[in-house]
This record gives sequence, C-alpha cells and structure tokens, in this order.
Amino acid sequence: MADSNMRIEWLDAAKGIGILMVMFGHNWLEWKYCYYFNSFHMPLFFILAGYTFSDRRAPFDFIRQKAKVLIIPYVLFVFCNLIFYGVLSHTHGGDYDVRKEILAFLMQQRHTYLWFLPVLFLSELCVYVLNRAKLVTNIKLGVILFILALLHYLTIYTKCVNLIWNIDLVPMASVYIILGILYKRVSVKWTFENNKWIAGLLFCFSLLVSTINFVVWDRVDIWGNSYGCLPLFYLGAISATYATVLLLKQISIPRMLIFLGVNSLLLYGLHRMAIEIFFIVWNKLGIPYDGISCLSLCMAVCNVLLTCVLLYPVVSFINRRCPWILGKF
Repeated sequence: MADSNMRIEWLDAAKGIGILMVMFGHNWLEWKYCYYFNSFHMPLFFILAGYTFSDRRAPFDFIRQKAKVLIIPYVLFVFCNLIFYGVLSHTHGGDYDVRKEILAFLMQQRHTYLWFLPVLFLSELCVYVLNRAKLVTNIKLGVILFILALLHYLTIYTKCVNLIWNIDLVPMASVYIILGILYKRVSVKWTFENNKWIAGLLFCFSLLVSTINFVVWDRVDIWGNSYGCLPLFYLGAISATYATVLLLKQISIPRMLIFLGVNSLLLYGLHRMAIEIFFIVWNKLGIPYDGISCLSLCMAVCNVLLTCVLLYPVVSFINRRCPWILGKF
C-alpha cells in the first residue's frame, strides 16, 4: 500500500472501482449480471498490490509490516463477523456455532469473503522471496510466471484446493502481483498510454474474452474454485485491469472514488455486514428479492450505494480515532 502522503490517484481510484465491484458481486445476483466484474475484481487488487510492492525491508521487518496491515485487520474483521452474525442468529433465528466459526476462520479454507486477506499476505511473502532471490528479473521472470501458473493449474486439476489459509491460491495471486511489479518497471517507457482508444479497445477485448469464457466454459469464481478456461481467465483479468488503469490515467477522477480506494481495506472488511442489514430491511418492507429480476438488480445497486453511505462515518471515525485497526501504530 502506498504511503498516505504519496498517494497515486489513479491507483486509489482503481481500488475504489474494485471495491465497488466486490460489493456488487456480494448481492447474490444471477451471474449474468456480474460475471464480467467477478472475472477481474480480485486480480485487479493483486496487480495493484504488485505495483506498490517493495522488498527493501529486511525479512522479519517485511513479515511484521505485512502482518500489521493485513493479518491484524483480518483478526478484527473476524471479530466483527462473529459478533454481527452471532447477534443476527439470536434476533432472526438460525444455528450459529461460535466455536466452529472461530476454528473455520483460523483454518481459513475459503471461509467467508475474508479469504482474500490471508492469500494476499502469503502471496506477498512468496513474491518477496522470489524477488530477493533475483528470480523476478529478465528471462527468469517468464519462467517463474509459467511455473506459478502451472502450479495454479495443477491445484485445480488434482483438486488440491481449499487448503489451510487458502495456500493453493498463492501461485495464482503471485502471478498477478509479479505482473504489477513488471508494469511499474516498464510503464514509464510506454508513450501510447495516453491514447483513449487503446483503453476502449482493451475494455471491449476483455469483455469479449470474459463473455466467451462464461458462455462456453464456466463463470469465474475464485472463492468457488471456478475459472472456466484458465488461459482466458488470466487474459481477461489482465486486459480488464489494464484497461481500467489506462482509463483512470486519462480522466478527471472523482474524489469519492479516491476515498473508496484509500479505504478499500475497511470497506472490504465491513461491507458484507452492511449489505446483510439492507437485505433485512427490504425483507421487513416486503420487497421481494430473487437475484434475477430487474428489481433485484436495482436493489443490488442501491445496496452498494447505501453501504457506502452507511460506512462513510464508520470509516472516517476509524481513520481518526482507531488507525491501529489498519496496522498504523
């Protein structure tokens, strides 16, 4: 994550778009509404993590820093989930075993939407080791990317998935982080990035690739170990992410989008609970939601907007009074 005093606006805005897509995808909609967003919103975060990646710290300092900004928030988000869903089970019925939930969060085998944070932590450690070993340079880079992608394929083919702390996802995430590092190295030499036509063509290309993958093979759902055609998964995610970055580098970025990006970690950890609240409200009001109708689509958009509004004061308060939640101590 970039230092707060040296923010990169397009990068923060890209995170803002990413977290909006994550929120939208957590509304239990029919896949036809969100297959494109779901095909690249998590790879986008991995690639952006690569862009801000640095291995200048000593090994133990690096581990400690990453634990502060990823694992401590993970633990606190788990605590919030346990309280929220524990209370919800008492007020609205349902079986919620806190002990089993704690164990599931400790093992973290794709347990809830929080799977992403341990994967990012382990993947950054993996890339740190590779970078320190001088394996992410020149011709070695292509070999490393191929090996990591091959490992990803083998975990799927052998059904060696849902391992402890989602370690089976580390090869895939590491590929995207390394691509983010590579983009930072080479983008300074690229003069064609000012051409809006390229961004538009890339968006069209990524949409075409993701649509073919969705229609012909399967949906992309990293949590559910579904990728469709693996080469198309990588191609669609990389092209969509790059198109997003190119577009943001050429437009005037709304401040609210930057705010969402700067606070994407907090929004990621809290948004699912906020969406649950709004579903309870819609149910109490007698408004039907089936995830298929146009009404459901409109309600999902409303849920995203209302979640941003609801969490705005919470995020602002945490930034002012409790920055230690984000590892800032």
